[in-house]
Amino acid sequence: MDFQQVDINSLIAYPENARTHDEKQIKQIAKSIKKFGFCAPCLVDDDGVLIAGHGRLMAAQTLGLETIPVVRINHLTPEQVKAYRIADNQLALNAHWDVGLLSLELGNLKDAGFDLDLLGFDNDLVGKAAHLFLEEVETQGNVTEPDSNNDMPVMEGSVGHDGEFVTLTFSFTKEDRDLVVEKLRVFSSKHNIGTVNQALIYLVKDIEK
Repeated sequence: MDFQQVDINSLIAYPENARTHDEKQIKQIAKSIKKFGFCAPCLVDDDGVLIAGHGRLMAAQTLGLETIPVVRINHLTPEQVKAYRIADNQLALNAHWDVGLLSLELGNLKDAGFDLDLLGFDNDLVGKAAHLFLEEVETQGNVTEPDSNNDMPVMEGSVGHDGEFVTLTFSFTKEDRDLVVEKLRVFSSKHNIGTVNQALIYLVKDIEK
């Protein structure tokens, strides 16, 4: 593999690339490049034909960049290159988000004044769940203050349905939110439980016994 900074006009988009990039996503990638820099080089063959990074190339073109970083891949057969183009996109889709931990991270970034639009979450189910968690905390009337005569923190919940899944949203103070998510994270790690959501279910079922 050979890492280089090359003239953007020397690169050639693969004409049969099956992965599509709409204008909205290209703008998101461009905003990311402006904020973070070109952190992920495009992958190309010896002729400059793209193997991976079509979206990044199009975003760089909209930004008017003259050169971008690439890694030249020359150890794969033509068939392996074709397969890798598909695998590079599909394997990333097979990962999942832990919504509880994601909400905690988003909350910390928002508290630090970071523009969450740069992260690329739109109307997908995970993004909705994570953002809803934050909005419930911040919206006046949805956050219930503890009664002065009661030392126990008050918690409100709302339920949303999406097909076979049910989303539960609870409102906490920021301190309580961070504490709840962190305790669930530690519990799930200690007991080798996959996600904080599963940890919560485990605890509830244990209480019922």
